Amino acid sequence: MEERSATFEERRLAKAALREVYPKGEAPVLVAGSNRLEVKAMQWGYPVSWQKGVVFNARCEKALAPGSNMWTDSLRLRRCLGHAYGFYEPHNTETTTSPKTGKAIKAQYRFGLPGSDVVFMAGVYEDGHFSIVTTAANRWMQPVHP
Repeated sequence: MEERSATFEERRLAKAALREVYPKGEAPVLVAGSNRLEVKAMQWGYPVSWQKGVVFNARCEKALAPGSNMWTDSLRLRRCLGHAYGFYEPHNTETTTSPKTGKAIKAQYRFGLPGSDVVFMAGVYEDGHFSIVTTAANRWMQPVHP
């Protein structure tokens, strides 16, 4: 079988997969293509008119509620998978000192999947933007963030 060289876009996405991603940042996500999964670069967070930042998490309990909401079409038609080596959540009440500003900030806790280097997260996307689908905290997350 003949090997082919990775394209510039494939190399760029591979590098992006190794760095930390924040809301509004670009990240590779898996989407359904024609007869196979494809990797697409998308921006994390849906831009909305009613707030300054982006909506980067779609809480499934609200997204699946009856009636029309901003997630209805994406949940039905545009699902994706995001991958990470872990994710951070701010503690609900615990604070620490920021090394950058010296001010008090919420303590960050890293979560991962025991025995695995990769965590896959359900997501939805639209027009080059994606959001991670979240749910109520489980027993490991509850002490840190609801």
